[in-house]
Amino acid sequence: MVLRYILALFIIYSCSWYELISQPVLEPLKSNLSLKDPDLKSNEDQNYNRSGSAASIPWFDDFSYPGPYPNQINWSDQDVYVNGTLGFNPVSIGVATFDGINSSGIPYEGGYGYSDTLTSESIDLVSANPTSTYITFYLQAGGLSFRPESEDSIILQFKDLFNRWFTINGWSPDQFPSRDSFYFIQEQIQSVFHAGGDFKFRFINKSDNEGMSDCWHLDYVKVAEEFGANPSRETDLAFVYSPDPFLLSYRSMPWHHFYNFEDSELRDTYAISLFNHNNVNMQADSGFYRISEPATGKAPIELETLLELPPLVPENQRDLSPGYHFFNNAIKTQDFKTRFHALFDDADEQLVFRKTYIFTQPQESLPGFRRNNLVSDITRFSNYFAYDDGSAESGIQFNYGGGTNPAIAIQFHTNVNDTLKGIQIMFPHLAESDDRQEFTFVVWGPDLFATPLYESKVMNPIFVSETLQTDSIQGITTFVLKSIETGRDTSIYIPKGIFHLGWKQVNVSERGLLVGFDLNSPFAEDKNYYFNGSSWSPLEEVSPFFNGAVIMRPIVTSGLELISTPSVDLSSEQNKLQVYPNPASTILNISHGGDWEGGSYILYDSFGKILLRGPVDSPILTGNLQSGLYTLLVSSADNKHQITKTIVLTN
Repeated sequence: MVLRYILALFIIYSCSWYELISQPVLEPLKSNLSLKDPDLKSNEDQNYNRSGSAASIPWFDDFSYPGPYPNQINWSDQDVYVNGTLGFNPVSIGVATFDGINSSGIPYEGGYGYSDTLTSESIDLVSANPTSTYITFYLQAGGLSFRPESEDSIILQFKDLFNRWFTINGWSPDQFPSRDSFYFIQEQIQSVFHAGGDFKFRFINKSDNEGMSDCWHLDYVKVAEEFGANPSRETDLAFVYSPDPFLLSYRSMPWHHFYNFEDSELRDTYAISLFNHNNVNMQADSGFYRISEPATGKAPIELETLLELPPLVPENQRDLSPGYHFFNNAIKTQDFKTRFHALFDDADEQLVFRKTYIFTQPQESLPGFRRNNLVSDITRFSNYFAYDDGSAESGIQFNYGGGTNPAIAIQFHTNVNDTLKGIQIMFPHLAESDDRQEFTFVVWGPDLFATPLYESKVMNPIFVSETLQTDSIQGITTFVLKSIETGRDTSIYIPKGIFHLGWKQVNVSERGLLVGFDLNSPFAEDKNYYFNGSSWSPLEEVSPFFNGAVIMRPIVTSGLELISTPSVDLSSEQNKLQVYPNPASTILNISHGGDWEGGSYILYDSFGKILLRGPVDSPILTGNLQSGLYTLLVSSADNKHQITKTIVLTN
């Protein structure tokens, strides 16, 4: 029977997700050298070299760093989203994603037009030979995110001696028929752009500017004078993805549900993904991997061999032919699980483990080539369960919500009795109408056909892109459970075993509630269920393309302070806050309107731990903090709240 309620996963077309992909060379459609379109930003260059001197060639960036913003040494703006999850099999860990969201996480205004810009800092080409100087890069349309539509495009521009920007070439998604491939592109840098020692280039995409859609992924950008820009002669061996999680099911879970249950919660294998950029075999050393808890210095796995040789594995993992390589090796530390138990027998609930891979390749010369030889992944033990890694490569929603109420449920398991206190969920801001969706949160026990344990009042989404002012790809909204009768905070008893968490669509519309979907967590695919108004079915049976994790997390009992993400009207000047400088180094200041007089702030780290408190008018001393992304909650005297993300950069 055809389902009346159809689910849409915008990312998916028919393709084989596990085949090794090629790296096609794209023959771009050449255009005549021309000034940029008149509706673009001012033709005069407004991006000045921050370092005061131009960079030399070879110039290179593969975005193999944490992000979310581009490296300020190489780039002068922050529109694009640097990440390691949205590209499908990139040629090096990390990509720069262009979409319809600005640097504050808000969809661009004005309808279809120009969106994200990525502008290089100055590069000195005075002594370079124009006949052999190229910019080269890899480009992917869609990948593991929302594919651009036919009318969308991305362009490349060069700046001349008179600060004028010229469009060199442009590409439409129709030129990228394989959404799971990165295409190599090269453009010669003509002599007119070499004069003055101040060459700059930039990429700009066109989209409908409605949110996290129409995505392009840029990787492995290089400006150099060499070998006719041959894409297969780089002496670089690079990681493609971060390490896989060391937990068997979850990416995050409460410590009291893990401790004493290590045997059932830990993996026995580890996965590796590599790409050889050369046209001949490249040699790597054995490398190592490590699992450690930086705060305590304890390491359940210490310097175990990463790349193996036969007979331990079927093939030589240190002598790698050109292209992609994917390995899955057995953990050799025999007492791995018991070491976890013994090392952390007195641990508290808040622990962060880092899993690190590293190898060396002596032929690699550029710093960026060496940087992509190290990758790491974080596993958090906190107050919530999560199958997802925090990034939404796609979204899931009901295309039609008429008749009875369709629903989604995600299955979780607990190892001890607990209480459910709140819910985290990701709402990608894809369209203006998304904030008018109506839904209820629902909690079920092990039986989805039984009466729910809890159902909330009718709610609307709260977009973290508006309250945190950061890219909504990363924003996860927190809801504290409220009693239907009193409206006060409440909790739901969850006995040991299986329970389900989800939502039910309430309003009738062409589009349903859009929730983030993580395609990098395929081990969660059998945990998702769909209700069509009369019966429940595994989501993977409704569509085989639903291979991942719905970004929805149950928050259980812990010592952490739990605060719902506030809904703030940013159009009201009295509610606006300015936090500066951002990034900060030693001091962070808060500028505010009169409504915040007498208020206070709380600064949280990325794991929800309170680091600093104080009155809103006091400077926040950040000199002793580690570099990273922090959350600043500002509260007024009459209990208004606003949250801002801030970056701290320290030496």
